[in-house]
Amino acid sequence: MRIDFCGGAGEVGASCIFVKIDGKNIVLDCGMRMNASKDQLPDLRMIQENGGADAVFLSHAHMDHSGSLPIISREYPDARIYMTHVTKDLIKVLLYDSLKIMEYRESEIPVFAEVHVKNMLDRILCFSPGYTFKPFGNDLSVTFYNAGHVAGSAGIYISGQEGSLFYSGDFSITPQRTVEGASIPRLRPDIAIFESTYGDRLHAGRENEELRLVNKVKEIIVSGHKVLIPAFALGRAQEIILILKRAINRGDLPEFRIYIDGMVKDICRIYNLNPNYLRHQLAKKAFKGEELFYDDNVIPVIGKQPQREALVNSKDACCIIASSGMLTGGPSQWYAENLASDENNFIAVTGYQDEEAPGRQLLDIMDMPECEDRILRFGEISIPLKCGVGKYGLSAHADKTEIISLVHTLGARDVFFVHGDNEVISSLAQEGQKEYRGRIHV
Repeated sequence: MRIDFCGGAGEVGASCIFVKIDGKNIVLDCGMRMNASKDQLPDLRMIQENGGADAVFLSHAHMDHSGSLPIISREYPDARIYMTHVTKDLIKVLLYDSLKIMEYRESEIPVFAEVHVKNMLDRILCFSPGYTFKPFGNDLSVTFYNAGHVAGSAGIYISGQEGSLFYSGDFSITPQRTVEGASIPRLRPDIAIFESTYGDRLHAGRENEELRLVNKVKEIIVSGHKVLIPAFALGRAQEIILILKRAINRGDLPEFRIYIDGMVKDICRIYNLNPNYLRHQLAKKAFKGEELFYDDNVIPVIGKQPQREALVNSKDACCIIASSGMLTGGPSQWYAENLASDENNFIAVTGYQDEEAPGRQLLDIMDMPECEDRILRFGEISIPLKCGVGKYGLSAHADKTEIISLVHTLGARDVFFVHGDNEVISSLAQEGQKEYRGRIHV
């Protein structure tokens, strides 16, 4: 068995792993870097130089794992692409949104076209978690296991004559409002590859963080002002909607308007259509035909710009949940530009922030002394940041304890840590190796 890391090793972005096993060339994930200042694509030349791709397996739909699929599919049209059913529905939305963004950036040449997305979607085969299939008709078998990150996310287990390999993708052992936690048996693979995004920290208790967010939203709403929650359209936004809905239903929050904007709306629709991939209580509602996210208090923004301007200019208190989660574009950036200069408003940051993203700027500014000028920059636009800013730990990634726990549960002879900053991965590896009998690689 041979493994090459084409992207996503020592970084968060462009996840792509090449595996040669039993004479077959397999690609695990094929993502993009979300940082505009870096090369977007993984090193696809490594795949070409090793004989191309016979099959591609996708762990989940986030663009840092799926964004380059149209390119590799265009290059290797005979390679089937394998994923869970809901992941196919989700990547269709995300890739078409990516096409829109490429079209909007007139100074850049798009890295793929609509025809490449359509052709790629036709080459997908879907399998449910827990079902073992043989993609090549020989002894090589593959099983997806629920990874607990977002709907449809899967750890990938490959077993052949030359050995066995487990790839975690992004995972979370802690259950969320929308999905159950990871469910992975004691596989004992020869090789295991784990994400390490938060391998240097321990997450705060989930319920405590949700309570902190609910209390802050209540404080701002009762005072008659506005809360902006920039959120990743896939996963995080749905979590926040359910957290706030539950708080209203329990009387922990007064009834108020929550507006949903951006690609979040499309993802909510797909979650509704795929109850098999959701938590049991949520799935039961969906099977009864109940709407999971919208009600009298939770309202989609349909009129686009006129409605957005009316929301911002209205004197009514409200909460706005909008993509993108790092304020790198989408409606969340527009809302931030228009709400940040009012000291009574609030922006709640709930997810990972790339080092060059405006969301990271927000967090850095939050730590500045009050007396200093706080300026938020979106490209050439500079906004005085007077509103409150808070960070809330609602991560859908495993923390250090969960990663090390899964490493020990699986008991692989060789462990590789990827999908994290170099310093984070190094500290995790050094700590893990102290008590682990196998070998840990970075």
